Amino acid sequence: MTLMDVREGTAARVVGVKDGASKRRLLDFGFTPGTIVTVNNAAPFGGTVSVGLRGYTVAVRATAARAVEVIPCM
Repeated sequence: MTLMDVREGTAARVVGVKDGASKRRLLDFGFTPGTIVTVNNAAPFGGTVSVGLRGYTVAVRATAARAVEVIPCM
């Protein structure tokens, strides 16, 4: 499951980040394994995703959100 699959208002735990052009940037933003993230809202038609993590909010592009692998928090 990726960050794009998480519904708005739902929390998930980061499992890892797929290799790609934005991997280093996503890791620098704090998308490291074990981090709890909350999807605040997503732009219609898959533009950007607003994500809360580590006490701040960041907007990531859909392509970057598809690179973040997560599992749902129970």
